[in-house]
Amino acid sequence: MNIKARIELEVIKDGKVIDRRVEDAHSFVQNAAMNIFQVLAPFGSSLPAVQGLKYTDGSDVVPVDWKDIDNPGEYAVDAPAGDDNYGILVGSSDAAFSVDQYNLVSKIPHGTGAGQLEYDQTQLPGAVTSGNTIEYQIKRYFNNRSGGDVTVREIGYAVKVVDAGGVEHYLLLARDVITAITIPDGGTLTVTYRIVVNPS
Repeated sequence: MNIKARIELEVIKDGKVIDRRVEDAHSFVQNAAMNIFQVLAPFGSSLPAVQGLKYTDGSDVVPVDWKDIDNPGEYAVDAPAGDDNYGILVGSSDAAFSVDQYNLVSKIPHGTGAGQLEYDQTQLPGAVTSGNTIEYQIKRYFNNRSGGDVTVREIGYAVKVVDAGGVEHYLLLARDVITAITIPDGGTLTVTYRIVVNPS
């Protein structure tokens, strides 16, 4: 199985596209490997205590029972509007990537204050199959009503998981350092992750 990912970025203001680009997405963190392990693990098993793995709040990952992973809300990336804990996230740091990172280095928070962006809902359209290739997207809009420019230099996405005790946790799966892109006041940034399995 071969997996390829890319990030599509588009900035619109007053109905006009003022910046558009596509960059390779290649910076999956340790938590992504942990997710693959859980898919392969026996049904109902718990994640092993893996040294160095952390939730986005910096607390250590402990064995989590994901036997209800198929239940709505137990494991999700489609964060609602206004929720900057998971889904696609954006930040302002250009610090180098490290596989043990567990959050963006300097996440831009949801809001309308200086240096903030309004987070729309993270969308997860259905997968599309063509021959042996399967492609799915993760998309989110970010609106700038801060009164000034906001510059994004890092992008990632995190998932929400709920443990056996009903406690929500957030796991960063990817963090990419991108060429800086600026969203003017009144503008909207669209971020789309395109993940392709068995690309032709």
